[in-house]
Amino acid sequence: MIYEIGEYEGETAALIDADIYQLDVEADGDWELEISQPRAVSGDSLPQSMGDDKPQVFGPFEFNGSHTATGSHSGDGNFQVHVYPPEGNFGELIFNEIGEYDGETTFRHDGVGYVAVQANGDWSLDLE
Repeated sequence: MIYEIGEYEGETAALIDADIYQLDVEADGDWELEISQPRAVSGDSLPQSMGDDKPQVFGPFEFNGSHTATGSHSGDGNFQVHVYPPEGNFGELIFNEIGEYDGETTFRHDGVGYVAVQANGDWSLDLE
């Protein structure tokens, strides 16, 4: 889900169950939306480096057990990084910070995954 006031450009990801859904958009200007449902069975290997100044989704990547993530964020809002499998009920929350951030953490994920970054300023992410 995306809740924004003002202009927005970016990407997001979510795990949802198979069903019929209704899209509800409230906007007072032009808007465009693209929805995709990737089903990758393999991906690029780690390490990977990425960065931008808006929300993005990357992948697929091959994860194999324990990993290290190094991230930075220069915005004043949320900096969230998730790894989502192509199917399932749960993603792995890697970072969940508010405001400027510069740090490192470890996480565990096995198999193919997509990396979703939510940020409102310049950010960078290195996955090993």
